[in-house]
Amino acid sequence: MNKRQKPASCTKIMTLITLIESGKFNGTSPVTYKSRNVAAQRLNAYSGDRYRNRDLAYAMILGSANDAAVMIATGVSGSERNYARRMNRIVRKIGIKHTHFTNTYGSPNKRHYTTAYDLSRITAYGYRYDRFCQVVGKEQYGFRSVKYHKRYGCYTADHMVRRHMKGHIGGKTGYSEVLGASYSGLYKYKGRVYAVTQMNARTKPLRWKDVSKLYKYVRKYGKSKY
Repeated sequence: MNKRQKPASCTKIMTLITLIESGKFNGTSPVTYKSRNVAAQRLNAYSGDRYRNRDLAYAMILGSANDAAVMIATGVSGSERNYARRMNRIVRKIGIKHTHFTNTYGSPNKRHYTTAYDLSRITAYGYRYDRFCQVVGKEQYGFRSVKYHKRYGCYTADHMVRRHMKGHIGGKTGYSEVLGASYSGLYKYKGRVYAVTQMNARTKPLRWKDVSKLYKYVRKYGKSKY
């Protein structure tokens, strides 16, 4: 529970929270050299284009677009390093002790880590914001870029789970061949909402089996033992 682990794309939960708290959710961000060259791009944006931050938020959470996360960081804070500092200030505000971020999308780094418990607390913290719940709870989303009007559609990775696990609200997945599959999100049962986190399952199907077990635990005991 308190073992330090690499969060991979679950990092983007904090990236979203930081965007919301910045007050620039309805602003725009530019395409940058770094965003066009980051690993695991999804938008393949044109140089000189701009994007609405709210659209980038959906692309980042639903489509796991690393380039969207980098663009948000540049548009809000001028650089990803400065944005990561904002993320870590929120970590300190929440009061968690075993989390530190160096980037916005989960690139492996020895100083980029969290724990299952801390990630649950971050996700629970996000629940206070309606915009957070709207983004993680969305199943699909379409938008266009500002300047060149390039069209996009993005779809959540947990769409099948939503149809088979009653109470599943949504969240963010993470995956790498080295680290395995993770998930942190929100689950509603008997009118209460719980933050549920699973980290580093060997495969993506095993991730959802583990999440299902956590949901069963909530239904059995009605509250987290932590």
